[in-house]
Amino acid sequence: MPKVPRGSWAAGAARNVMRPPRLSDRVALTALAGSEAAAAAFNPAVASRVLVDPGGEALGLVMVWGEPPYARLGCLHVLDERAPASAGARLLRWAERAARELAGRAPAGERVLLVAAVDADDPAACARLSAAGFAAAGRIVRMEGALPLTVAPAELPPGASFAAVEAAGWAALYDAWREAFAADRTQTARTFDAGLQKWREDITAAPGYDPALCIGVMLPEGEAAALAVAYTRSPEGQPVGWVEWVAVRPGWRGHGLARALLAELSARLLARGVEGVALTVDAVANPDAVRLYERAGLRATAERIAFEKPLR
Repeated sequence: MPKVPRGSWAAGAARNVMRPPRLSDRVALTALAGSEAAAAAFNPAVASRVLVDPGGEALGLVMVWGEPPYARLGCLHVLDERAPASAGARLLRWAERAARELAGRAPAGERVLLVAAVDADDPAACARLSAAGFAAAGRIVRMEGALPLTVAPAELPPGASFAAVEAAGWAALYDAWREAFAADRTQTARTFDAGLQKWREDITAAPGYDPALCIGVMLPEGEAAALAVAYTRSPEGQPVGWVEWVAVRPGWRGHGLARALLAELSARLLARGVEGVALTVDAVANPDAVRLYERAGLRATAERIAFEKPLR
């Protein structure tokens, strides 16, 4: 962990000190933990603490964040290998207290979960979460592959067609998205109950947004049977396609629509000079999706275990 500047705490203390982090600490966390932390670090709803030793070295950092309706709250903790054995438990206890304060903003009677994800190859982090009362709830797999994907276009239902969001309409795609994810909010909890406007804002504000990559399978009556959203990103100068969602309404599953959307996204990304694509999928909740992506030529490159703890 990077050196923490002295100033707001008593240097030379005989014990570890936990205090609100400065921006430099949050930048360090971003570098260590990736884009999930970056999004949290600048969210005004974030609560965070850094654990430092008497010499000013950061030993760990924890962040808790949430957005209305506060039904699922995020928790991210990073612990240096030099930290004492009790440090992880201390960070997670603070995270739970902060999360319970945020949970007070949730509607009365709403079930509230504190959610954390750690690398699958980090057994110490998994053990810390288990000891703190978290239970494993999912296996989030990152998959990557080269374009074009090895997926044959599927025939759409009679009268159906692909339409970008301007033609499909935001409301039609939103209705399909809500129905598709009604039983699985693991990747959509931040905006599931916040309404159409917030959902639209989250999509259009994301880096690499392109309306032509926000598409629906539209039925003749104007309803969307399925939708897909992808972005173009250039993390190392080379454009990469990031697939945010491929979602199919329950009544239309088994008709090849996910395969059709994946093939359509592949063609549209290629037309934009993109050579590779990546996505994440919950392998426990969506084993069929994993098999589809594998057939399309995607391969797992990283894996995280999702943990949950009910707060009420």
